[in-house]
This record gives sequence, structure tokens and C-alpha cells, in this order.
Amino acid sequence: MMTDAEFVREVQAYEKTLYRVSRTILSSDADCCDAVQEALTRAWKHRNDVNPRFFKTWLLRILINECHNIGRRLKRMIPVEEMPEWPAPQAEETGVMEALQRIKEPWRIVLIMHELEGFTYAEIASVTRVPENTVKYRAVQARRALRREIERQENELRGGATR
Repeated sequence: MMTDAEFVREVQAYEKTLYRVSRTILSSDADCCDAVQEALTRAWKHRNDVNPRFFKTWLLRILINECHNIGRRLKRMIPVEEMPEWPAPQAEETGVMEALQRIKEPWRIVLIMHELEGFTYAEIASVTRVPENTVKYRAVQARRALRREIERQENELRGGATR
């Protein structure tokens, strides 16, 4: 069993070692700091379970496991530099996006692909695996539904302003 003071003293003694070990597994300084912090948090929670003679190896094992956990999470993530930059939506765009979300999904997909992404009806038909005439019908229905949703939003705003 280890006292709190002993734990702190041991951690301070191995602080640089923890960082160096994490650096051999993870490439980012921020990820290394996260791994060390998480390992120390886990070790603190279980400090009474460790034999002080094996503290260093026990702590390093926790750290290595945490580095591997972070590494697995990073593999599933898209690096920020590879993500497309999206400008912050303006208030009008936010309203349109909210209205779009209220439209049936098949209609919304067609509308976004055609009007925003520039796909032809034939291309959309190929992607969605429905006949081209169905795509055209969905586009017409989507525009009508979007117009109704935007009018509804405008009416709500006018109604809310007059109260």
C-alpha cells in the first residue's frame, strides 16, 4: 500500500520517463500529454492496489496501454488537416438547413445533390438506383416542401415578433 505523498513523490521522479515512453508510441505532444495524464489518473485511482516495489513498471504498463488506446482512437479519426473547411453558416443558411432537415430524406438527397452539388438527374438516378423520372419528381416535391417549410419558419418569426 502506498500513501498519497509516496505516490506524488514517485510520479515526480518518473515524470520525464513517462513522457519519453509515450513519445515512442505517439507522435503528437498533445497526445503524449493526454496519455500521461490519463495514465496518472488511472494509477491514482488504484494506488492502494500496487506494491511500491513495482510502482515504476506498473505505472509504465498503464501508460503503454493508454498510449495504445489513444493510438486506436486516432486511427479511426480523420486528421484535421484532411477535413474540409466549412464556413460558419449564416443565419439564413441555418434556417434553410433546418427546413431541409424537415423534408423527407429521399427528396432532400435529390435536392442537395442537384441544387448544391451540381449532379445531373441521370447521375442522381444512378447513385440512388431509382429511375430518372422518379428523381425529377422528387426534385419537384423537394422544392415545394422546402418552400412550405421556409414559409412556415417565416410565419413563426413574424408571429413571434408581434407578440
